[in-house]
Amino acid sequence: MSWLNNKTEWTGTEVVWEITNQNDPTQISMTHIGLSPEVECYLDCERGWDYYLKESLAKLLAGEKGLPNKIKVNI
Repeated sequence: MSWLNNKTEWTGTEVVWEITNQNDPTQISMTHIGLSPEVECYLDCERGWDYYLKESLAKLLAGEKGLPNKIKVNI
């Protein structure tokens, strides 16, 4: 994330994955603990996580090709 002024913004943050079975379909949830509206990358990082989980990972899990590195951030 070369566009960030604060290169240590993610230091001390944690990504937590939860995988649960919901009466046959599997639900995958991700929480980025420490990513809050106060940090510089919040909007772009939120948008990025949404893209990677809801679009790229969803395609990969459906047997299609994932879409890594297809997102553009506001810099």
